[in-house]
Amino acid sequence: MSDNLTQNNDQVIESPIFKNGLAINTEDLTSATYKLYSLNKKTLKLTKSFNQGITRKENTLTINISKADSTNLRGQYYHELTIVDPTLGESTVFKKDIIFEATVNV
Repeated sequence: MSDNLTQNNDQVIESPIFKNGLAINTEDLTSATYKLYSLNKKTLKLTKSFNQGITRKENTLTINISKADSTNLRGQYYHELTIVDPTLGESTVFKKDIIFEATVNV
């Protein structure tokens, strides 16, 4: 997964889902939530969930970031993905900083 995306572009973040080294079938998940915050984590900039920007296939979740989503994003942010499995409970898949690089035409 890249830690850099480009402002004003359609793009995806793909995240394989594992717990304790074992692949988790994403069809079994009851929820998945992606959140993008300002770097200080005080301002929520973007949220995605199943059927609203997150798709699933086998053991991978795909977060779709549209051109419209990223038009005003430039610089460094914090993002995280959490899932809920009916058997394993809630888990944070990742939490880290991400950079949206400015496009030439902006």
